[in-house]
Amino acid sequence: NVDQLQNKKVSSVRGSTSEQNIRAAVPSVQVISFSDYPAAFLALAQGKVAAMTTDETILLALKSKTAKQDDYLLLDGYISEEPYGIGVRKGETALRDAVNGILLDLEKSGEARRIHERWFGPQSQSPLQRSFRIEAKARG
Repeated sequence: NVDQLQNKKVSSVRGSTSEQNIRAAVPSVQVISFSDYPAAFLALAQGKVAAMTTDETILLALKSKTAKQDDYLLLDGYISEEPYGIGVRKGETALRDAVNGILLDLEKSGEARRIHERWFGPQSQSPLQRSFRIEAKARG
């Protein structure tokens, strides 16, 4: 679990929220920062760090591309919750409303679940449980 990362080296991407969040969650961790995800994963593969931190989907994609997938696992639990969003220019209410409408329709019709299942279901290269529902919140 995350507590087992006490006093360990962990790779992340420089300036990312994952880099900030692991420091907050495990103050004794030594973060080794890289410019991109493949470099951070390479440090893990080479044994230079004990773990890597970033979004679950990115970790699964990196793991799926390695020949030794069984050498890696995702820890139970999260260090933070960071919902994804779509930003539009302030005042672009028609575009915002169109995007929100399409996303909400995908959720309501079940198509969003089917899309998730196709790309992240149990038979995919990157299995990931769907633990969210699409919501739209109008802001400014």
